[in-house]
Amino acid sequence: MCGIVGVFQKRPLSKNTLLSMTEAMRHRGPDDQGIYIDGNVGLGHRRLSIIDLTSTGHQPMFNEDKTVAVVFNGEIYNYQKIKKELIKKKHRFFSHSDTEVIIHAYEEWGEKCVERFNGMWAFVIYDLKNKSFFISRDRLGIKPLYYYYDEDKFICASEIKAILKYPGIKPYLNHNALNEYFTFQNVLSNETLFQNIFLLEVGHNLRYCEKKLENYQYWDASFKKLELSVAEWKNRLFETLQKSVWRHLISDVPVGTLLSGGMDSSTIAYFAAQKHSKFFTFSGGFDLDKTVARESGLDERKEAEIVARSVSSEHYENVLHPVSVELVMPKLIWHLEDLRLAMSYPQYYIAKLASKFVKVALSGTGGDEIFGGYPWRYQLIAKEKNQEEFDQKQYNYWSRLVKDSQKTEFFSKKELSKIDLKRPFDMYRQVISPADGQNPVDKAIYFEQKTFLHGFFIVEDKMFMAHSIEGRVPMTDFELLKLVNAMPAKLKYKGDLGKVLFRKTMNRYLPKEITTKKKTGFTPPDETWYRYQLNDYMRKIILDKRALARGYFDEDYLKNIFFEHEKGKKDHRLILWSLLSFEWWNRVFLEGEAEGTNL
Repeated sequence: MCGIVGVFQKRPLSKNTLLSMTEAMRHRGPDDQGIYIDGNVGLGHRRLSIIDLTSTGHQPMFNEDKTVAVVFNGEIYNYQKIKKELIKKKHRFFSHSDTEVIIHAYEEWGEKCVERFNGMWAFVIYDLKNKSFFISRDRLGIKPLYYYYDEDKFICASEIKAILKYPGIKPYLNHNALNEYFTFQNVLSNETLFQNIFLLEVGHNLRYCEKKLENYQYWDASFKKLELSVAEWKNRLFETLQKSVWRHLISDVPVGTLLSGGMDSSTIAYFAAQKHSKFFTFSGGFDLDKTVARESGLDERKEAEIVARSVSSEHYENVLHPVSVELVMPKLIWHLEDLRLAMSYPQYYIAKLASKFVKVALSGTGGDEIFGGYPWRYQLIAKEKNQEEFDQKQYNYWSRLVKDSQKTEFFSKKELSKIDLKRPFDMYRQVISPADGQNPVDKAIYFEQKTFLHGFFIVEDKMFMAHSIEGRVPMTDFELLKLVNAMPAKLKYKGDLGKVLFRKTMNRYLPKEITTKKKTGFTPPDETWYRYQLNDYMRKIILDKRALARGYFDEDYLKNIFFEHEKGKKDHRLILWSLLSFEWWNRVFLEGEAEGTNL
């Protein structure tokens, strides 16, 4: 795991500029730093050493005749297999790293090399012969890659804060993205809250040469079905799960597993224990004092401990309290920068715990979006054959924060003049249209994989990297993804149960408390915390004179959100979190409140 930078501009590139951009991501790679400048082109790299800890793994890395250079963030799990194939084709290797495999794969197969990779990646290849960048992001967007371009330059990096270090690039709010964010609690397009800074789409490549930028998709999810008996499905699934987890254990440094007590992380722990007689597991819990009844099951430490005992792991836990939220802001927002989804501080704290023991942590992220772990979502649309009716229900569900009908009340008149109220639905249709005609449940899962899961990956990458730890997600292994997407929908969802076949497959190997447990998620009791313990803090930040003076939102609407939440009339925890995050985003990035602090 690393931080990467690429710059391609008109005039000669300053070494200090490239160093400043790279240094902004020191937390992503504290083990080593490297830069390369070829006149007006530059590559920068911060290294977190995971595979091949020697100096031969230093980046930027080159081929033998110095005509191809690369900076790479991620892991290619099948690199050893590809390397053997390349050696047969007379390629010579000087390291044991997967980075060098990318270089030679590009030499051998050109831009189609990415179709052979099983892993997570964002990389920039500089081809010196034709003076061009070739940039790629993995199929599901596990690793981020942001970019900025105008007529004079193209800049890309693992984090936005590195781009903002380039002279003359200032942070301004993107009102299109603001509209998307306060609709979906996510941004479905390739835009970000930062004006003119984009996120390379999942499964896309980008080519930049002579001021010409080409962006194209190289992969999309397929739900073409396989015809197998239930017994054959169980055997194939067990074998593929096992191989997936084992691939993700490849490392030259200690590896651990985040353990929630759910199906996904418990399965990972089970298979990891087959390879390692001693390994670490980590769990997080919550102070449930004064919580409402529906929050009583949010602390899953009991189930996690059952699994930890069954696999004989060295297990550690932390417990979060309401004050944990106050303590971590604005540091969390500085690291997150690209606001996505709901409460992210639990991931921040669990990564902090894990970083004391390991440099690599496996998590169950992606299992729900692959196996169909959200039955209440599928119940809404399972019988909808009509596209318009499907879209109406699906779009309404995913408008998690503010419905379109409420936006004229939520946004100020000033803000309404800057946004297109039709844009969120247009973005929704743009994402989901390739799945039109699919089984409704498959279509819903397709949307989750392209949006909700992508948001999780953005959050998890930033929260793990804040503590210089690499997060890996075996449940999204490419071989496993292909297999499960080819599985009939009825083997994923039935009635109020998700992960149907997955549960049956692992029932013999995991404790019954795990395989029969319904979906909970690593979610804090924020409904209660925002109503009581954190209420004064939330009000102080969200309704502060400085916040209201920005003029984005209607003051009365905000006050009514607090009133309804405090009185228990509605659960507004999602929008309260987003309002809190967005206010800190303004303070940290637009006003520079974090400048000079030790974040």
